[in-house]
Amino acid sequence: MIRFTLAFAVVAGLAALAAWLASQPGTLTVDWQGYRIEASLLIPVVAIVLLIVICLVAYRIWAWLKRGPSRIGQMRAADRRRRGFLALTQGLTAVAAGDAERALRLARRAEALLNEPPLTLLLSAQAAQLSGDERATKRHFSAMLESPETEFLGLRGLMTQAEREGNQGRALGLARRALEKSPESPWAIQALLDHEIESGNWREAEALLTRPATNQALPQNRGRRTLSICRYQQARRDATEERWDTALRRVRAVHKLTPSFIPGSVLLARAALRLGKPRVAQAALRASWARHPHPDLFVAYRDLVEGEPATALVKRIEKLVANNQNHHESRVATASAAIAAQHWGKARKALDPLVGEDSPPPDARVCTLMAELEQGQYGNDDVAGIWRERANGAAVPARFVCGSCYARLNDWSPHCPNCDRFDSLNAFADDEGETVSVEASDTAVFQALDARKSVAAITLAGVRDRDPSDPRNP
Repeated sequence: MIRFTLAFAVVAGLAALAAWLASQPGTLTVDWQGYRIEASLLIPVVAIVLLIVICLVAYRIWAWLKRGPSRIGQMRAADRRRRGFLALTQGLTAVAAGDAERALRLARRAEALLNEPPLTLLLSAQAAQLSGDERATKRHFSAMLESPETEFLGLRGLMTQAEREGNQGRALGLARRALEKSPESPWAIQALLDHEIESGNWREAEALLTRPATNQALPQNRGRRTLSICRYQQARRDATEERWDTALRRVRAVHKLTPSFIPGSVLLARAALRLGKPRVAQAALRASWARHPHPDLFVAYRDLVEGEPATALVKRIEKLVANNQNHHESRVATASAAIAAQHWGKARKALDPLVGEDSPPPDARVCTLMAELEQGQYGNDDVAGIWRERANGAAVPARFVCGSCYARLNDWSPHCPNCDRFDSLNAFADDEGETVSVEASDTAVFQALDARKSVAAITLAGVRDRDPSDPRNP
């Protein structure tokens, strides 16, 4: 609007000037080489204006002709860039669709049209990876390291390639470099954590887990559980090297984070007992038992007092199971201590719900305890023999079950010995055939059992365990 107003004012001013000149009388006389030219004043003014306009038009034409070749080059470069980006987009689409041949063709076209390696290297690397050319893939990802914009993507690609090749050391080094490049990246944090754990670098993994950025990258339950495992593994090493003070300090931190982590509670009791702190050991085992009764906790609690009379053990076991009396393991622990003390009534009261008509088939431990009870209380060899036969055919409960491959194990380890899954030995299958975590943590594998599998139900510590070879198993 302002420009229009200014233009209108200029035109109006010129028109007013022309009208004024036309209304003014006067003659312009020019004497030149014997010639005399007389004209009205308006004519030379118009001639001068026309001359100026002709000069301006000539200048614009000359400037256009001078810039013409560069403008044509710019137009061609813009068209080339447009076709290059089109090839890049189509190539990424081909990679996503799994069309290796088309992706390679479009990658070469994009490289030829776009003189910008950071844009085309990723497509070229993915296309080579899709076609199975590992050497070209490595070359493209390595070239991406030279550009700050693509360095992180190059590190990620090379690390994935190293993992596929089984080169754990190289993958670990690349993961550390990726974290230095992007300290807040959840992927970099998770990748480095996985490789530190895989390499058994528990101290480095613990340091990574205590960083503020890690708390944002990992779910709270998972971070807490993984931190407990890292500290527990270091405590195990301390215990092996007889550094009991350090071991106790570490497992106390583990117990504070995850009181139901059974291996940590057992090691805590062992370290506290070595340092002459039986009350610390008892308190830890009771706290863990209240959250999840387990045979390893019972064994550790039973062995706290050496040479203890059987009657005193019964009283201690009563304190252990006080907060969880009706649990299967609480009944087994009570019956075991009562039979050793010849408290037959207490033992039978604990075992009756486990062998009733409405109860699941008893496991081998319950059958063995029933045989000892019948033999000790009544001296009934026939009934005791029946229970022993049932014990031979009954399922032996596993202390730990992998939530990934369902391997049944008696000893806990950070990785499943069967499938190498990290922190999977904390799960068991309930009566509905769902895999449930003891810790209810994000590390547990929640997965329904395949109906085609022969194992109908698996439970931790013998809560329920059906043997597929048992004819009583429907």
